[in-house]
Amino acid sequence: MKHEIYYDKEKTKPAEFEVDEDGWAILRDDKAYYVFDKSKVIAYDESAVWAYGKSRVVANDKSKVIAYDESAVWAYGWSKVEAYDESAVVAFDKSEVVAFDKSVVWAYDKSKVNDFRKKLK
Repeated sequence: MKHEIYYDKEKTKPAEFEVDEDGWAILRDDKAYYVFDKSKVIAYDESAVWAYGKSRVVANDKSKVIAYDESAVWAYGWSKVEAYDESAVVAFDKSEVVAFDKSVVWAYDKSKVNDFRKKLK
């Protein structure tokens, strides 16, 4: 699977990443990543991910995800998620979610779902 992952939204700086045995891109090092077109990524180490185009993101270790365009996010380990454009989020381990635009959230393990008017900090 080809992943479209960049360090900028304009797609001028391709990101460096590993791919695991299941074809998921591994993002680390508390950097900001922009993910496009059905890419599948796992974020660690407080990484920040902007997901577009039905991408799939697994967020770990206090990572932050901003999901658009019907993307799906699984959040673990105190991660934070903002969901837009009918995205879906499953939150675990005290993760925090803010949902907009008909997004759907399932929250477990003391995770929080905030009012859509309060963006995450």
